[in-house]
Amino acid sequence: MRAFRATNTSLLRQYSSNGYNYGYLFQHTAALCGAAGFFVLSNDRNRKGVQRFAACEAVPLAKRPIESQRESYLSMWKKDVKPDEPEDDDSVYGELEDADPSWSLAVPQSDQMAIAQINANEQLEDRGVIQQIRTVSNGDLVVAGVMDGHGGWEVADYVQRKVGAYIERCINKAAAMRPIDCTVPLTDAELAEAVKSAFNLLDEDILGKVKGSCDIGLSRNARVGACCVIALITKTSVIVANAGDCRAVIDHNGGAHALSDPHSANEEEERERLRKEHPGEDDIVVCKKSFQVDRQPRYWYDYPQFWTGYLGNEIKQTACYVKNRLQPTRAFGDFDLKVKELSYDQETNRPFIKNGTSFPYITAEPTTKIYSRSKQPGQFILLASDGVWDFLTPKEAIDIARSGLQTSPQIAAANVIQDVLRKALEESGLTMSQVAIMTPKQKRRVFDDTTVCVIKLDSF
Repeated sequence: MRAFRATNTSLLRQYSSNGYNYGYLFQHTAALCGAAGFFVLSNDRNRKGVQRFAACEAVPLAKRPIESQRESYLSMWKKDVKPDEPEDDDSVYGELEDADPSWSLAVPQSDQMAIAQINANEQLEDRGVIQQIRTVSNGDLVVAGVMDGHGGWEVADYVQRKVGAYIERCINKAAAMRPIDCTVPLTDAELAEAVKSAFNLLDEDILGKVKGSCDIGLSRNARVGACCVIALITKTSVIVANAGDCRAVIDHNGGAHALSDPHSANEEEERERLRKEHPGEDDIVVCKKSFQVDRQPRYWYDYPQFWTGYLGNEIKQTACYVKNRLQPTRAFGDFDLKVKELSYDQETNRPFIKNGTSFPYITAEPTTKIYSRSKQPGQFILLASDGVWDFLTPKEAIDIARSGLQTSPQIAAANVIQDVLRKALEESGLTMSQVAIMTPKQKRRVFDDTTVCVIKLDSF
């Protein structure tokens, strides 16, 4: 955060260093504020999408022939914002007080959604975003996301600033490429594919910038990455795209319904996938710890043995890393695991990845899930980085957030963070005052940078 300006004793307006997102900092629990850098953000805005397609309202393209519509939308998509085009923040984002009222596009208010964060690292490597995008085919949609950076904050920060625009562009391009009226809504499956394309294109954008920095000897940038979970919220569904170990959970009839699967080398399915994709590389996954658990029944005939205690035990592996380097198996960045020419450390004259022969080892392509929204009153979605899931189950996080939602989304997100801290302190045997005087390296052993995003769905 670059600057803070007080508007009253408990509410501050926050400007991010990139100028892209406006928000509010809500001080909740003075002890946490002072000791752990705790804050809640809401009202994130990205108004570029409003400006970019504002012309659609004035030009009735839907009345033109199909070919004309497609050419018009494709030309807008191609020439308006290019992935590598530098943007002048000051020309698009001014002071909030001076903003033209016509820019407001039902921007989400703080009583409907919020983001809470706490940092363990000296520089917070997590990011969160809630913004509205305008699409030609599906109208105004909400993009919410959590980014968990590793190796640095830079990739997470770039994804935060760019992901909404990429999703918007890919949805509009998909609409323009169809042989029908461009204003006919895309299906949920088509929207999910557009979000996948957005992830891949954004990763290519980042790759271009990292290659440029590595060309002048800044090879460390190839080891910076970010996991990301995105929820695209429409009037009838929630489309979740996940790359990495962040998670999305939805409140479903008093329980917790997972909307994403973690992509981590600690997951047996991911380890098996990597071994199949990279045969002959014994170090494709390196696990440093293991423990014994009761074998779980897989088939109906296993249950009698399980109930009687004769099914036996099995070994579970943990602390697993792709090429002994990274736990997430999908992420933005981390190009030392994706591009062979970037897997060498120019500063030390040593390879980042030993015995690397079959790049890429990880990908930014997300897995997607589609959830058809119900009419359940008070339903909400919770997105969080792995700092939450290190201490809470999805059900626990949903229950904590639900109780806080009776007051506001800010309190809901804050309560989840508080419970993560409480459990981290219990497990470490430390007090908050002890953690407050720790160095970032010491604090990181107690808990991780943590981000929680809570969104009430019945407001859309």
